[in-house]
Amino acid sequence: MKNTKKLKVMKKMKEICSVVAGTVTGCLFPVKQVSAADSVVSGVNNLTSLVTTIIAAVGTVVLAQGIWDFASAYRSHDSGTQTQAIRGIVSGLIMISASAVISLIRG
Repeated sequence: MKNTKKLKVMKKMKEICSVVAGTVTGCLFPVKQVSAADSVVSGVNNLTSLVTTIIAAVGTVVLAQGIWDFASAYRSHDSGTQTQAIRGIVSGLIMISASAVISLIRG
């Protein structure tokens, strides 16, 4: 009879010790919640930023080429080449403003 009573007391002591140990461990080493979605979203944002920067740089080159072509066509009074140059200028402006458009779409 004494042994069963002693075992019950020991079992209760183990339960109390495990609760105290868990509480102390939780206070000393707090758990930081980490979400895998945050790292994926930040990776996608970095990739989007890189792509829009490249598109804007290419758009600057296309715009400069369009302005050069328009000036050359205007000097030689070539209306066909002027039209193509205006298309290049508009294309360059669209490419440069693509990052702003993507920002507006994403909110």
